[in-house]
This record gives sequence, C-alpha cells and structure tokens, in this order.
Amino acid sequence: MTVTFNPESAFIPITVHIRGPRGNTSALVALDTGATMTWLSRNVLAELEYDLTSPVDLMEVTTASGRQVSPIVSIFRIVALGLGLGRIDFPIICQDLPAGTPFDGLLGLDFFRGQRLTLDFREGLITLD
Repeated sequence: MTVTFNPESAFIPITVHIRGPRGNTSALVALDTGATMTWLSRNVLAELEYDLTSPVDLMEVTTASGRQVSPIVSIFRIVALGLGLGRIDFPIICQDLPAGTPFDGLLGLDFFRGQRLTLDFREGLITLD
C-alpha cells in the first residue's frame, strides 16, 4: 500500500483515526522516525474522554522545553496512512507539542513495528508492506 507526501516539506503529515470511550475522531500527526513511541495531545484524548488521571504508566520524555513526566494511555484503536494499518489497545504518550505546532501528535516507530516502511524522498511515496 502506498500514499504520497511532499518530499520538500519539513514534515510528513499523516491523518490518524482514533477510537475512544466517547466515539471517534481524526487528528493530524507528524510521522517521526526519531520518536520511539506515538504521541497524542491532551486535547485529542480529552475530546474522546480518555481518563488522563489514571494512566497505564508514566514516562519521562525529552521535549524542546526540557524533560518531563507524561502519562501513557492505552487507546482503543488507531488507524493511519489510509492503508488500513491499525493498532488496538495501543499505548501512546499523552503529550502536547510546543505551541504553534500544526500537529496533534507524532506517529512514532512503535506504530510501524513488524511492518516494512519505506519513505521514498525522490518520488514522495510512503510504502507499507
């Protein structure tokens, strides 16, 4: 399965679809091969009524503004890339990106485990198989 992206852009934007206790929503995230885990903002998770006061775990993360402890929440389902790749009961870091960032989170390496992900910057193609 293949989708296109702009190889000249500073980011690779990806729309993800998330299921939560209150229903479904979509969010725009950045594909980030430097992120070991997937992140979603507090606003997205609060909109779906995830309980951020009872995380499954806590993790110390390093951001542009320093190190902080962030909750890890297990989300019901997340699907990305229009390719049908989805994860169920998927742990994500609940963390807002810096102000002014146009994304609701980061799609990290954990989402792609067990898959072959190819980023072709000559053709502007993301291939997943």
